[in-house]
Formats: sequence, C-alpha cells, structure tokens
Amino acid sequence: MSLIGSGFQPGFLPAPQWRDDNFDPLAVTIPGNNDAPVKINVPGTDLFMANFPNGALTEVPVSGKEVGHDWVCGTNLSVHAHILKATAAAGNVELAFEYRVVEDDTTPVYGTLTKVVAVPATAWTIEQLVLLGEIDMSTFTDIGAQITFRLFRNSGAAADTYAGDIVVTTFGWHYQVNSSGSRLIGSK
Repeated sequence: MSLIGSGFQPGFLPAPQWRDDNFDPLAVTIPGNNDAPVKINVPGTDLFMANFPNGALTEVPVSGKEVGHDWVCGTNLSVHAHILKATAAAGNVELAFEYRVVEDDTTPVYGTLTKVVAVPATAWTIEQLVLLGEIDMSTFTDIGAQITFRLFRNSGAAADTYAGDIVVTTFGWHYQVNSSGSRLIGSK
C-alpha cells in the first residue's frame, strides 16, 4: 500500500479514532435460567430503564454481535456500562461482563471482566461511566469476530455492599477504527 504525505493511507482514517457500540439492557435476549432486567420507572416520567436490584435475583441481558468492519483488527475492546443509583443507600456494586469471542476457524476466547465501583452519590441524577476492562483481541487479525456476552450485577460477591438498586442505561464497548468499513464483505 502506498503512503501519501506523512503516513496517510488512502481509504483509512488517521489514528487513533474510536467508535462506541452500546446496547439497551431492556432490548436484549435472556438465557435459560436467568431473569430479564426488571424495568423501573424513572420518577416523575413515563420513561423506563433496566433495574439491577440487590439480592439473589440474577438480572442478565445476553446478546451477541459482530465487531464492526471499521475496527482496527487486533486492537482491544474497552467494555463499559452507564449506571445510575435508583434507591437511597451507600456502598459498592460489582458489575461483571462475561464474553466469548470467535472468528472463522479460530479457537474461541472466553473471559469475564469485573469491576467494583462506588455507586453515585445521588439517586437518578448522576450518571456514572463504569469501565469494566478490556477484551484482548490480539489473536483476531481480520474482520468478522463474533462476540457473545452477558452483563450482570454480582450482588452475591463480598465486594458488592450496596443494598439498593442500580439502573443500567446502556452498556457496550469502545473500539478503535481506521476505516469507514471493509473493502470486501469478508476482509479489510
């Protein structure tokens, strides 16, 4: 590939560029023995968000997605969630993101990211970005990586000390991009 000027490659964006894929926890599917995220009414409105209550309930949105063709192959995905405090209480919550990544004939990569964070100070007014960690994508060298995932609150963990409910507005991942897509359906 020829370069133009000081390293510019035709058809590719200058590095780094980022994109943000987000998922609505109320709109994704639910596996066998888990419960759908309970909807909770935003006080004073007719709006609803996904509630992740404290206790034994397992609220688990599960879905899958192909990483966008604009992704810089081999770079990590940075997983995050946007949360709100729904009830008056103090403490920490433990969020977890379990995943499986596979591409064509590669061996699937499995993992779980966990993050313990203090809940926001005020209910329904302070949105908090929770960075759960990164999915190592270094073994995926072309487009087409398929990710199956689930997001859950690990309220049974000793580190989850918040007795109230949190709301997850959206969750997803940030990823680096270097083009507007792929040149072919199955390859960059």
